[in-house]
Amino acid sequence: MKRSLLPFSFIAASLTFQLIGAEPLKQAPNDLAKLNLITGFHSHIYKQSGLEFKIFEIDGSSSVALNPTYLYLGITNNQLGDDAKSIMLELPNVSRILSVKFPQDAPTIEINAVFDSLNDDGLNSTISGVIKIDIALKQDLLSNAVKAKIIYKKK
Repeated sequence: MKRSLLPFSFIAASLTFQLIGAEPLKQAPNDLAKLNLITGFHSHIYKQSGLEFKIFEIDGSSSVALNPTYLYLGITNNQLGDDAKSIMLELPNVSRILSVKFPQDAPTIEINAVFDSLNDDGLNSTISGVIKIDIALKQDLLSNAVKAKIIYKKK
């Protein structure tokens, strides 16, 4: 498989990531061969901070049966030279994306998605939900708080 590199570097030194009520968000591996399979891309720049947030959708259907869409969150400060900082985080996998919203008033991202699940009979079923990502900014720089939670919608 061909190796692909992102056009920005990765940092992890002072940043921590949490998935509220589940597992911590993991920093994406440096070997991002999956980037050859990008099927969706969403981007937004928050003007008050200058940070750019990118959501990558990656097709994993050849290797994963349930929730085959891998999601990654890229955050960059769009600076040049030594001031450039970027991070790539893994988000929860989904069956498919319905919409991505970047509210203007706060550095949050809402991903409306469909999730695959197994019902009590062991059969595949789906449930709608929202992945809500909150990014805490401190003095216009990325602080150590990127949190995500999944809110499932009742049928």
